[in-house]
Amino acid sequence: MPSELPVPPFAFLLLVGLLGAVVGNLLTRLIHRIPLIMDAEIARDHADLLAALGHPPPPQASPVGLLRPAARCCHCEAPLGVLATLPLIGYLVSRGRCRHCGEDIPLYMPLVELGTATLFVLVAERHAWGAPLAAAWLCVALLVALAVIDLHTRLLPDRLTLTGVWLGLAASVFGVFTDSRSAIVGAVLGYALPWLADRLFAALTGRSGMGRGDFKLTAMIGAWLGWQVLPSLFFVAFGAGALVALGLIATRRRGGREALPFGPFLVVGGLLLLIVDPSALPV
Repeated sequence: MPSELPVPPFAFLLLVGLLGAVVGNLLTRLIHRIPLIMDAEIARDHADLLAALGHPPPPQASPVGLLRPAARCCHCEAPLGVLATLPLIGYLVSRGRCRHCGEDIPLYMPLVELGTATLFVLVAERHAWGAPLAAAWLCVALLVALAVIDLHTRLLPDRLTLTGVWLGLAASVFGVFTDSRSAIVGAVLGYALPWLADRLFAALTGRSGMGRGDFKLTAMIGAWLGWQVLPSLFFVAFGAGALVALGLIATRRRGGREALPFGPFLVVGGLLLLIVDPSALPV
């Protein structure tokens, strides 16, 4: 934590937590709306096929944007009041239900707000005040959004992963986390290594184990943190994935051939590498 702060450390971390909760609140809107925007784009791209199947023509524009309209209930689309949109407080005041339709507010929304606030504080404990900390917060926001979207839709949107790759490469120009050469190699190997592993897995089993979105997410983390962190990233991600899969199989909640989304495990690895010194990890 920076020693030159004009406020006590506790006050600084409290402000950081509040900032993280606000960012988390914005992320919940992005998490909800990006899949809707993607569905609208896919429908427009396949309008001829939909027409041939007797479906009505899709709208020319997406019904929602990232910023507009203002916050609405994800069930009845009723506009939310100012109090209901406050991070964490809004969920508690509304008792987890929309006051218009009575439907439950998705639990992931307060969890994203609380989780982002916690991650912002943890990252602030490690990174220096200024560009490194701001960059770390931006990377956290991207990773949180990608993990939740992948859990809900099994998709890792290019508009987040590829944007993250370019932002990581841009940060390396200023030496924020690593140098440009390490970032470029990290992006290339981050995509190539899991792609090769997936091709080998497909050759042995006849089915793919990962998707292109996972390759792009790994490339994004490599671009931010450099190729040196990739062994630790794979160790954490595959280890966490194996433990969760075994736990679900043991409790009979998932069949042996049903795939888990791998993006959240990569995100766990990336977040851990932002919070702790990679040299402290076993790989």
